Amino acid sequence: MTKEEDFRDYIKFALENALIDVCPVDKGTLRNSISVEFDGTDLKVNMLEYGVHLDQGTGLYGPEGKPYEIKPKNKKALKFKKGGKDVIVKKVMHPGIHPNPWIRNTFFHVFPNIVKDASELIYGNRDVEVSFE
Repeated sequence: MTKEEDFRDYIKFALENALIDVCPVDKGTLRNSISVEFDGTDLKVNMLEYGVHLDQGTGLYGPEGKPYEIKPKNKKALKFKKGGKDVIVKKVMHPGIHPNPWIRNTFFHVFPNIVKDASELIYGNRDVEVSFE
């Protein structure tokens, strides 16, 4: 392996582990979907779509800024409890979820150190600049 391949592998695995560590859910589905890869010089993070929704927020609190409709997929109605009573409706307007910027925080606060650690380990130099486009 070349030094560049070692450098990329270190970044890939360290970033993947950092994202898995801060993933804001208690089940393994989202965590297990997280992977990092290089496509040429681009770094790509792959995960289930709802990971991005958790990061950016949805509805009123997300990029669209408005509530969204939820309809049943396989049944004729939605059923849930409200105030201890069953509620059955054909659709609901959901206000959305507040953002939890776990992806952005990892990139802005953890990723620069990952790159510096990789640079020091592979090249013996920690003085690198990290920028985002």
